[in-house]
Amino acid sequence: MSDSNVHEQALAYCRKYGLAMRTSPGKAEEPALRAQLQAIADQYVALLTAMFGGSFEILESESREIIQIDRLDKFDVTAVAAALGEIDYNVEVTRLLLGIDGAPVASEIHTANMRKVMTARGKPAKPSYWQPADVARALREQGLDTA
Repeated sequence: MSDSNVHEQALAYCRKYGLAMRTSPGKAEEPALRAQLQAIADQYVALLTAMFGGSFEILESESREIIQIDRLDKFDVTAVAAALGEIDYNVEVTRLLLGIDGAPVASEIHTANMRKVMTARGKPAKPSYWQPADVARALREQGLDTA
């Protein structure tokens, strides 16, 4: 398994879409932080759906309500860093269990994300010509047998 270049890809994404990045640990701009938390929650629901099928609407709506409504007055950057580190670690272990090299998958996703355009509201959006990441191709190149 190769090392992923996700950090550099995330930097390019932040730069393209004008997301303010801190140079030392601390609280980010709240709208961007909430958007990233929602993206993490959405992908967690997508992971559960991919693994177990079915619907996780309650989890999805509850997380959306917490992320969009609750105040961030208890923000603890050390605890946040620890949680994100544990997420990174557990995601990589899960990839290893599944035999997935994350680097080519991340590259596919990064390429698709960079094809998004900025809306008038300053948010990345999928234009009409946008194509999703070809994750299936990245997995076939790793030996996934689709027969």
